[in-house]
Amino acid sequence: MMHHFDIEVARAQGINAAIVAEHFRFWILKHKSESKHCHGGRWWCYASVSGLAELFPYMTGKLIHPH
Repeated sequence: MMHHFDIEVARAQGINAAIVAEHFRFWILKHKSESKHCHGGRWWCYASVSGLAELFPYMTGKLIHPH
């Protein structure tokens, strides 16, 4: 599997944040194109930290959501 990210996001927020942001950007744009998951005029994508950690095995839950 390949992961892509925006260099500007990586520069400002770090590579891990850029990878996770790209994941959500992909799914939100996909849902928008399919007219799915629109709530209150905003397009949504959802995932658990543990689910994202499985998708990105090189990141721990704390790297994905450090707060």
